[in-house]
Amino acid sequence: MKKIIIFDFDGVIVDSEKIYYKKWNEAAKYYKVNLSHEQLLSLRSACKEYGSKIFSSEEEFQIVREKRRELIQKHVIDTPFELKKGIKELLSYLKEKEYKLYICSSSKKDLILFHLDYYDIAKYFTDVITVQGVKRGKPYPDIYIKACEIIGENPNDILAIEDSPNGVLSAKSANLNVCMIPDLSEPESNLLDKIDFVVSNPLEIINICK
Repeated sequence: MKKIIIFDFDGVIVDSEKIYYKKWNEAAKYYKVNLSHEQLLSLRSACKEYGSKIFSSEEEFQIVREKRRELIQKHVIDTPFELKKGIKELLSYLKEKEYKLYICSSSKKDLILFHLDYYDIAKYFTDVITVQGVKRGKPYPDIYIKACEIIGENPNDILAIEDSPNGVLSAKSANLNVCMIPDLSEPESNLLDKIDFVVSNPLEIINICK
C-alpha cells in the first residue's frame, strides 16, 4: 500500500453514529414507522436504493430521512459531534509520516467541514469526497471509485477506514484495502472476509502503518 488513507467520517472521525441511530428512530416514530434495532443499525451510511428496502416505499424512506436530517441539524447546532478518542493523535502521526489523507462520506459536505474547522483538523486532509454527483451511495462502490479517480491511484494501493458494514462493503467492492473500527456493532462472520484489518480504536492504526 502507498501512504494514502481514506477515512469515513461518521463513526470514525466523529462519534455520531449513536446520534444518527437515535434520530432515525425519532424520525421514524414521528411518522408512526416502527424500526427494529437491526433495521436502525442497517441504515448506517445507507444510500437511497439500499435504505428504501427497509421501509414500505421509497417515498416513506425519503420523508423519514428528511425528518432525520432536520433533527440532526438541530442537534449539531446545539451540540457538535464529539471527536472519536485518539483520532487527533492518529491524524497528527500520519501527517508527520507524510501520508495523504482523505474523507469519503455519505454525510453532507458542509456538515463535515463544520466539524473539521470546529476541531481544527481540516489541515490534515487533502480533500473531502461525498456522494454528491454519485449515482449510488454506500454500500455500493461508486463513492470509492470516485475517490480513487480523484486521488489518481490504484484502489489496491489505498487503505480505507470504516466503521459500518455498509462502508466496508462499499470500500471492498471498489477493491480498496479495508480497516474496520467497529462502532455500534461488531462485524458479523459474513463480513470478515471483506476486512483486511480490525482495530478497536484509531490509535491501533499506527501499528498497521509502521
